[in-house]
Amino acid sequence: MDVHHLHPLAYHLDHIITVRERPDLALSYANVKPSHRQCNSYRQDRPLTPGLKLEIIERFTNRTPIALDFFN
Repeated sequence: MDVHHLHPLAYHLDHIITVRERPDLALSYANVKPSHRQCNSYRQDRPLTPGLKLEIIERFTNRTPIALDFFN
């Protein structure tokens, strides 16, 4: 499915370790995974803790289960 880059389900690169925490990893392929825009926007620059993962799952699972693929 092609979607506009501003669509909530558009794919973005999500930094596993935030750029704020490790700016030296900002361009590392090993530090990025695909994410939907809505999940990445919701996370912002918060560390991806187990609690935040659960919060995102609870918030988005019913509407867009595929958006959680980047956690695996």
